[in-house]
Amino acid sequence: MGRCEALLVLGYTYNRKNTSRNNLSRWYCTRYHQGCKAAVITMDDLTVVTHIGTHTHTAPRLICTADQRYHATNVSKMIHVTRKQ
Repeated sequence: MGRCEALLVLGYTYNRKNTSRNNLSRWYCTRYHQGCKAAVITMDDLTVVTHIGTHTHTAPRLICTADQRYHATNVSKMIHVTRKQ
């Protein structure tokens, strides 16, 4: 797993913290450093085994780019671009 990859579960994003010997991974909320302690545990195939805690914030607004990558965004700063035909 690359450094910049994250897990998206039910609208919230998580970063991987560690993988245990039993092939389970713990993921922490991407807003952990802002005080959110929510986390999820997944199996190797990214199936969610359990949710830990609750989020202290609303889910981030995400956009999906053409290459199927999600990015957090501030909707007030989004610009909609249309192609001239």
